[in-house]
Order: sequence, then C-alpha cells, then structure tokens
Amino acid sequence: MDAARATVAVECGDPEEAGAHVRAVDQDLLDGAPRSSLLVVAAARQDHAGQAATRLLEADAAAPSRLRLDPLARDLVAALTVQTAGTSQAAAVGNLAEFAGLR
Repeated sequence: MDAARATVAVECGDPEEAGAHVRAVDQDLLDGAPRSSLLVVAAARQDHAGQAATRLLEADAAAPSRLRLDPLARDLVAALTVQTAGTSQAAAVGNLAEFAGLR
C-alpha cells in the first residue's frame, strides 16, 4: 500500500510524502512491477544523478517493460542521459534511453 501511495504522492507533486512512503516499504518483499514503480519513485527523489541512475537500473532489472512505459521513468532517463555523461553510469543509462526509444 505504501508503494502505491508513494507513486501517487510523486504524481501529485508532494516529494516529502513520497519519501515517507518509500522509506516505509520493505523493498525486499516486492518484486516485478511494484518494485519497479517504487524504485522509479526513489530515483525521482535522489539528489545525485548517480544514485538516481542506480535506482532506475534496478527498476529496469525488476520489470523492464514497465520501466520503459512509465512516463516518470522516461523523463528521468532522458534527464539522466545528460547528467551522467562522462560517468561510469553513462553507458547503462544510454542503454535504457535506447530501449525506451529516447535516442
């Protein structure tokens, strides 16, 4: 339930509430689409591009098709493509961008 609430809070523009719900979820109990959605929300809340990229890569591993169809995830991938240029995550984020049709 907290995972869904975190997603809704992000969609409504309330990052503090989203963060509270993300922290309340035991992510080890989730798999597939619910885990992917929660990781996308966690990525959106990261201040550091590298950490956000790591969360998106975890989300992709949990549910690849879902990540590629999620508008928030697509926006994050597009932004991280620029922000991670020249870093160790650039190639991985670039692959996500290609799979999502953003390149």
